[in-house]
Amino acid sequence: MSIFEEVKSAVDMRSAAEHLGLTVRNGMCSCPLHTDRTPSMKIYDDHFHCFSCGEHGDVIDLAQIIYGTSAYEAAKSLASDFGIAVNNSRPILKRRTQPKITAEDEKTAYRLIDSYVHLLERHLQEYAPRSPDDYVSILFVQALHEIELFRYYRSLFYEQEYSERIAFITEHGGMLARIERALNRTMAA
Repeated sequence: MSIFEEVKSAVDMRSAAEHLGLTVRNGMCSCPLHTDRTPSMKIYDDHFHCFSCGEHGDVIDLAQIIYGTSAYEAAKSLASDFGIAVNNSRPILKRRTQPKITAEDEKTAYRLIDSYVHLLERHLQEYAPRSPDDYVSILFVQALHEIELFRYYRSLFYEQEYSERIAFITEHGGMLARIERALNRTMAA
C-alpha cells in the first residue's frame, strides 16, 4: 500500500482538518483559501468541498493546501503527525517521458509567480490588522508565510541557467497549477 493509501485510510477528514488548525462546527469550517464571514467549507468523511471557491479534495489535498507542499510531503507530514507507520521512501513510479518544456511554458511560469508575488504583496497591505485587537485574516497570514519564498522563486528566473529553470518548472508543476487556480479565483471575485 502506498503512503497515500495508508494516510487516506487511517486519517479521517475532520481529525485532519482540526489538526491542521481549522475549526469544524456542524461539519463546516472556514476555507483556508479565502476570507470567509461564515464557514463555506463542508468536511465530509472522506473529502472536503468549499461551496464558495469550489476547491475540493481529500485529506492529503487539504494538508497540501495548508502546508504549501507537494502531495508526497503533505502525506509524509500527516503520517508522522498521526503516528502511521509507512515506508518513507518515495513511491516508485513508472518511468514516463517528461513533456517538453517550451519557452512559452517558461514565460507562463514566470508570469504566474510574478502575479502571485503581487497578489501576496496586495494581501499584506489590504488585510494587515490595523490594531492589536483586529481580526487577523488568513490571507494576511498566508502572505506573510509565502512572500519571501515566492520572491526567491521569481528571482530564479533572472539568476539561474535555463536547465535549472526547466527543472524548477518540472518539479513545481503542481504548485504552479495551485497558483493559477488561486489567481483565477481572485480575478473571478
